[in-house]
Amino acid sequence: MTHLLLMAVLASPIEVQSHTVETYVKPSGAVRIVDTRLYRLHEEAAARKLTTFTFHVDPQSNDIKILHVNRVTRNGRKVPLKYHVSEIPQPASWILWGFRDLVLTIPPVSVGEGVEIAFQKVGFQLAYLGDDADRFVPPMRGHFYDIVLFGDLRYPEKEKRYILHLPADKKLSVRVYNGPVMSSIRHAGGEVIYEWWKKDVKPVPREKNGVYTLWTDATKVLMATVPDWKAKSRWFY
Repeated sequence: MTHLLLMAVLASPIEVQSHTVETYVKPSGAVRIVDTRLYRLHEEAAARKLTTFTFHVDPQSNDIKILHVNRVTRNGRKVPLKYHVSEIPQPASWILWGFRDLVLTIPPVSVGEGVEIAFQKVGFQLAYLGDDADRFVPPMRGHFYDIVLFGDLRYPEKEKRYILHLPADKKLSVRVYNGPVMSSIRHAGGEVIYEWWKKDVKPVPREKNGVYTLWTDATKVLMATVPDWKAKSRWFY
């Protein structure tokens, strides 16, 4: 009985049942990302937390588009949900970066039901560009880099999976920190498909007003197509 009570206390009112991030890299290094997340509600009191979602956008280097939003019934049936998207300035302090937030709002779902959200992101993570015609091609043209975090969401994830579609002529350097992470590699249609996944991912604890430790404590996969890590460091510098 004590064990069951402890499990009930530790259980999260919201769980991410599945989370898949699929990244497609072009020869230029430009990227298209499709991110699909299925949230499941376990407690009525937490229903309002599944009515508002925020996505960060850097207009200089990327753009985000909502692909679909579904209510997932207890038996797994998907029903399209009406949603509203607002764009607002991202909160700033001393440095005004000009970042934007896309705020997605939807009706609440019932206990046992889920919310599936899929969105597309084109561009890359961060850069400063002067030519709008090339705004979605990274400054280090022809190269790709990314950092995949496990445990960066607010809720536990039953599984997070990252899939990378990379042209076969690009060589990828990879390093895993705070593992382990499962992985696989396969070849298909002139590209190499890499996958990394982890089950039962717990959120990295965040202390209120404390030091932000996500980037140092989370399990993460670093990847880049540059010749070596020193070349990547020189480019960032």
